[in-house]
Amino acid sequence: MKNFFCQIWLLLVCIACSSVSIAQKKDQERIDSLLKVLSNAKEDTNKIKLLNDLSASYSYINSGKGIKAGNQALSLAEKMNWEKGKANAMNSLGTNFEGRSDYPNALKYYFNALKLFEKSGNKEGIAASLGSIGIVYDYQSDYAKALEYYFKVVKMCEELNNRQGIAAYYGNIGVIYKNQLNYSGALNYQLKALNINDSLGDKGSSAINLSNIGVVYDSQLESAKALEYYFKALKIFNELGDENGEAVTLSNIAFVYLAQAKDKNKKNKQNALLVDKKKLLEKAKKYTDSTIVLFKKTDDLKNLSLSYQQLSEIQSLLGDKTGALESYKRYDLFKDSVFNIEKNNKITETAMQYEFDQKQATTKAEQEKKDAVVKRTRNLQYLVIMAFLLLGIFLFYGYLQKNKAKLKIEKAYADLKSTQSQLIQSEKMASLGELTAGIAHEIQNPLNFVNNFSEVSNELMDEMNIELDKGDVNEAKIIATDIKQNLEKINHHGKRAGDIVKGMLQHSRVSSAVKEPTDINALCVEYLRLSYHGLRAKDKSFNATMKTDFDESIGNINIIPQDIGRVILNLINNAFYAVDEKSAFADLSNKNLLKVEASADEVKYEPTVLVSTQKSNGKIEISVKDNGNGIPQKILDKIFQPFFTTKPTGQGTGLGLSLSYDIVKAHGGELKVETKEGKGSEFTIQLPIKSIA
Repeated sequence: MKNFFCQIWLLLVCIACSSVSIAQKKDQERIDSLLKVLSNAKEDTNKIKLLNDLSASYSYINSGKGIKAGNQALSLAEKMNWEKGKANAMNSLGTNFEGRSDYPNALKYYFNALKLFEKSGNKEGIAASLGSIGIVYDYQSDYAKALEYYFKVVKMCEELNNRQGIAAYYGNIGVIYKNQLNYSGALNYQLKALNINDSLGDKGSSAINLSNIGVVYDSQLESAKALEYYFKALKIFNELGDENGEAVTLSNIAFVYLAQAKDKNKKNKQNALLVDKKKLLEKAKKYTDSTIVLFKKTDDLKNLSLSYQQLSEIQSLLGDKTGALESYKRYDLFKDSVFNIEKNNKITETAMQYEFDQKQATTKAEQEKKDAVVKRTRNLQYLVIMAFLLLGIFLFYGYLQKNKAKLKIEKAYADLKSTQSQLIQSEKMASLGELTAGIAHEIQNPLNFVNNFSEVSNELMDEMNIELDKGDVNEAKIIATDIKQNLEKINHHGKRAGDIVKGMLQHSRVSSAVKEPTDINALCVEYLRLSYHGLRAKDKSFNATMKTDFDESIGNINIIPQDIGRVILNLINNAFYAVDEKSAFADLSNKNLLKVEASADEVKYEPTVLVSTQKSNGKIEISVKDNGNGIPQKILDKIFQPFFTTKPTGQGTGLGLSLSYDIVKAHGGELKVETKEGKGSEFTIQLPIKSIA
């Protein structure tokens, strides 16, 4: 009971701060330990305790498994008629329904647990149930009822001399007062909670209180005070190694600087960007960048998405429109990823609940058969009739359940096919986006020439008119000759821009699936250039050495240029990603918050990508080679599988190499890879010699 009660305090602390990463890691370790013990446990009160502990540990990691374990504990406690075990099972079930935001069911189980604890006079259990009920009302924004139960549990904690519990609920009360705009009340209770936690030496809880005090001052627009408490909290989170708490606090600090910058912007609408406003925005960007790194590290996609949204706003105010757009795209991408993950979790939990119901039905049928055996000694004829009746009911129930399961499977399969089609289309659009970014860079150069020569010609016309007015015909002719040369250059660069646009239209149109003679060397050069400039457009710090080695004897080959171009672009993009990833440590060494230092070898590392072609053994080979980290042997067999990716969550669909493999196969060729860990990788497209035009 003591362990269960401590877990309730942990959940109460979490309501005051969005960081539950450390608790989840500890819960996972505890889950692994409990599963080992349960595998050999006998059906007694100790097994009920283990199942309740397992259910509570699952509550904010996998509520479906938590509900399953809680129901097992409840069934066993009812079988053994153990009231305390039933009450604890009710509480753990309530916690799991709370974790999946099913508040009506959560309250139902918490109130049932409260009745059982009150019946047995278990004060610790009563306090745990009262606190849990208050939390649910708090989540539903029913602050009046939440405060009612919080004050009840504070009184109960005082009777039990549980200072840790008092501090936790003081913090929760302070959060509610802040939400009700009662800032003096909010500060009063947060400071009370802070004093208790400081005296107990509970640094984690103190950090949460400090952060919440910062939120209160932030809500009152007292930026200096808010930053003072945020930085105090940040220091403790850093000492404790709580990366999620550190990330949330850094995000709050960034928001304060952003708000200050926006306030200065309002006061100086008619002036240019002020130096102090720009400094505030740069500070906001600095802390938001650090927040993004930490949320990536902890796989917190929801907060990562919000951080990219905030970064997009900061970049927009700084005038970095390209960066703002890219950050907003990442925000949108991670937002969709969170939605898909939550949807998949819901499907998994539903399936697990269905499995539990099936097992319960089977257990019930077996029990009924045992009862039938006992009754058979009394009345054989009566039992035969009952047996047939029960068998008919069981078969009919099984038939209904089978049809129901079939419909669910068919619907899930249809949803999966639809999602797969959407992901494939997203991969194609991502390739088009890479092309567009590179083409935008290419077309800018000829346009700059056109603009510059046009301006110069306009000035020369004015000079020629002046000379004609003076009667100096010879000088006027010289100027006219310069104008003609400028017009020829304008015409040349205009045609060059037109050719680039024409190429862009060819790449963006839907593939006609018709092969045509194509200069493979020119195609490689074009996509190498477009990939490099596309990545540079997204990340100005990106840099790599590009090398080519082409066999000029190949000539034109019959291929579908859009499809093979997509394969080449994908391989080059992957190569650039690999070399950029290897050189990342040198870049990260400049970020003090991350405390990463690059070694001498990493600083000297020169990222290089080599694209080559050759005619060999009756085949045309197109090779893309990099000097990145290489591919680990343990995953080498998986890289061409659909949806397999080694990139961080949200940065890759896992379809690029799979689609590339299929495209090359459709051309009668092969896509091979050679790699060495720490040295790099080489992907080779082999096309049959008959492809030569």
